[in-house]
Amino acid sequence: MFEQIPLHLLLAMTCVAEVGFHKSTEECQLMWEINERNAEARNRSLKKQTLLFNSYWKSKEQRSRRPWIRYLEGEEEPKHWPKTIRWGVHKRMWIRYVRAARVFLANKHRRKEICPGALDYGAPQEYPRQASTMKRVWCVDNTLQWYWALREPHERINAGKGILSKKALSDETIISESILTRKRRQSRGTSD
Repeated sequence: MFEQIPLHLLLAMTCVAEVGFHKSTEECQLMWEINERNAEARNRSLKKQTLLFNSYWKSKEQRSRRPWIRYLEGEEEPKHWPKTIRWGVHKRMWIRYVRAARVFLANKHRRKEICPGALDYGAPQEYPRQASTMKRVWCVDNTLQWYWALREPHERINAGKGILSKKALSDETIISESILTRKRRQSRGTSD
């Protein structure tokens, strides 16, 4: 059904589905990098991996809530775009995502990895699903996604029913969260 979408547009659409229009292209590139790494590990094409991995393409419910994402193509307002939102405001970011996707695909062997070792991403509420075998890694600032790398066997946590207390998190994660919180406070000009 979606296989006919050109890969650069599919990647840009996936970024919109995951983080919306107001994030940097760096976060998009990181998600594409993770999909590419997983595609290579599974001997799949990047297109197939993207379609299998991202919730927007897997879930009819997700697509029904934002059907216009599927119709993002050029600079024109996409079919099913919400009538209460001006397309012109979002068009510039869409064009940036498309350009970034083309550059990403064209520079496969020349680009530097943004987050070596990251294998998954998802929203914070997905953490219990990941916690026993994965650890959060910090790849980009001001992100909507959480990024995950495999824990070393000695770091693995028995998550029981998938619910972890803060005590069960590794010191590295807690320290990283504290550093990020401090950076956010500094950028807002608050000390607490």
